[in-house]
Amino acid sequence: MEKCSYCGGQLITCDCRYKLLGYRPSGIMSKHPTNNLPKKVYEEGLSDEEHEEFVKLLEKKGRIPYVCWPVLYVYCGKLWPEFFRVSDEEWNFYIEPRERGKVVCRECYDRIKTLVDERSGRKLKSRPLLPTSKPLRIQEVLPDGTVRGVV
Repeated sequence: MEKCSYCGGQLITCDCRYKLLGYRPSGIMSKHPTNNLPKKVYEEGLSDEEHEEFVKLLEKKGRIPYVCWPVLYVYCGKLWPEFFRVSDEEWNFYIEPRERGKVVCRECYDRIKTLVDERSGRKLKSRPLLPTSKPLRIQEVLPDGTVRGVV
């Protein structure tokens, strides 16, 4: 979806078109039955003239096209991961705070779990009953984080 050059949100869902044309929408969480817009605008959208005016304002500001950013595994660098789930408790235990918003594949996650379990001397008190792949045995971890001897 194209981004709004005014708010950075998705152009198709933001309220900037209304605000820039002098309307005062009350926002997505509004309890107002027409979002504080005139009933005709709420039910039918902008008129052709208003839409053209909004497009001119967008073009003057500079349009932001949609760019598909790939999901990238942060640990091994693979593209378009198959997602998996673990509990927040487990994720927060094994993934260091500054990396928690990133994506890792299941294989790398299991490797990280093994590293933490074998090298840190701490263990997750109660392991959630979520499916996991077979734990990896780590033979050596180099100072740069590279793992050698994964069995």
